[in-house]
This record gives sequence, structure tokens and C-alpha cells, in this order.
Amino acid sequence: MAGEIASGESGSGGGGASGDRAARLDLVAAAILAAVVLALAVLVAQARERQAVQAAVDRTAAAFAAAESAEARVWSKEEWAAAQTAVDAAMADLHAQDGSPLFVRSYTRTATLLARAVAAADAARTTAESARREWESAPPPVDRVSRGGSASEAWAAIDALQTAIDRAKTLIFQLERCRRKPRDFKKDMEDMKGKVDGFNATDVQGMYARMDYDGAKAHADSLKGQVDQVIADMQAAKTKIKC
Repeated sequence: MAGEIASGESGSGGGGASGDRAARLDLVAAAILAAVVLALAVLVAQARERQAVQAAVDRTAAAFAAAESAEARVWSKEEWAAAQTAVDAAMADLHAQDGSPLFVRSYTRTATLLARAVAAADAARTTAESARREWESAPPPVDRVSRGGSASEAWAAIDALQTAIDRAKTLIFQLERCRRKPRDFKKDMEDMKGKVDGFNATDVQGMYARMDYDGAKAHADSLKGQVDQVIADMQAAKTKIKC
């Protein structure tokens, strides 16, 4: 009888320990499940946030394209420079967030910076459009009228050169923001950017101001040929990297 009691007590104690262990395992499993659910929720939220930011990037690109079409580089240089600074800050923050640890990423500041870039690009566009309308409505310079064809041809060549330079700068802007860039593309990009940065119409405009119309036209045509070649290279590069 005493042996049976002892045996019963021993069994009861073992069952209690086993139950406690099972309860602890259930708690651990519940905690792991909760952590997994929380992690998944964070990942989904971050994916949605990144998707929204990409849409903002697309809006920014569209705003800059509109500013480029309005020739903001020429007609509203200060506003264009401010827009460039704004988009550079936004893209730097975007790249920083994309490179940060997965569960600490936040694109809130990026979205704010992109909104500022869009506003700056819109300001550059509207200022450029206004400045160009004002210039086109003004009477032409006396020398462009009195000098006839030679001056007009030189002016047209200078205008074509400036348009080509603006096109080249637009392509550089687009290439710099391509998300897909092969490792061996960096050197090519630096070379093309260096060439584009070196292009300007200042010397040609100076020749025109000195009434050297034939020289201005010849120099503008020659320089435009160089710009056109770089543009062709950049367009080929865009196609190659599927930008």
C-alpha cells in the first residue's frame, strides 16, 4: 500500500514537470510566431512605402523632363540649379535608405525631399516658360536685323548648338539615375559626363557679340558635331544597359 502511494506521488510529480515544460514550449512557439507575423507586417509596410516612393521618383522625373523641354537650363538657371540640388538630396537619401538594414528603413524623409524636388522643377519650368515668352515677344537685336542672312545663320547655328548641349545634359541626367548600371559602365559614364560638362556656347556667343558671324557659325557647327557624337554614344549606352 505504501509502495503504491509512493509510486503514485512520483508519477504525479513527473506529469507536472512535463506539463510545465510543454507550457513553456507553447509560450516560446507563440512568441516566435508573433515575431514572424510582426516581421512580415514590417516587410509588407516597407514594400508598400518603397512602392509609393518609386511613384514619387517617377513624378520627379516627369517634372524634370518638363523643365528640360522648357529649356530651364537656359532660361531659368538659378531655379534649375536649385531643382538639381533638391533632386540630388532626394536621390542620395533614397540610396541611403535602400542600403540600410532591412527592418530600419524609412522613406518618410525621402518622400518629403522628392516632393521638394518636384516643386523646384515645376518652378524652374514656369520661370523658363515666362522668360522665353518675354524674350520672344521682344524686338530682335539691331544687328540681327541689319546684318541680314549672315547674322541670322550664325544665330540659328548657336541656337542649334545650345539645344544639342541641353539634350546631352538631359541624357546625362537620365543615365545618372538609371537603376541598372553594370560595374564596367562607371568609367564610360565618367568619360561621357566629362565631355558634356565641357560643352558650352560661351565662346561662340562671344564671337557673335563681336559680329564675327561667319566664324561663330563655323565654330557652332563644328562644336555641335562633337555634341551630336556624344549624344549618339549616350543613346547607345542607354539602349545597352536597358535604361
